[in-house]
Amino acid sequence: MTGSFDSRLSAIRRGNADTVEVLKTFEGSRDYILSLEQELKIELADENDHYEFFKDGPEIRAALERLDKIFTPENYPPEVSAEQPLQN
Repeated sequence: MTGSFDSRLSAIRRGNADTVEVLKTFEGSRDYILSLEQELKIELADENDHYEFFKDGPEIRAALERLDKIFTPENYPPEVSAEQPLQN
């Protein structure tokens, strides 16, 4: 979490010999983002490579899609369920 994404990414790249790819960024209140970050670190512990770096894979992509639906619901159609009638 950072207030200056560009500065943070630059520092990460300078301190890491490996290529660093940012898959997605999200903006929100500090408390909410910190809470989500802690939940994700626990949920994705098996995907952790080192420090705050994670191996890309299906679990990471699924978490990113779930977060994208939270932060940008307008990009997703409403879910259709048995309780929700189809609209013409």
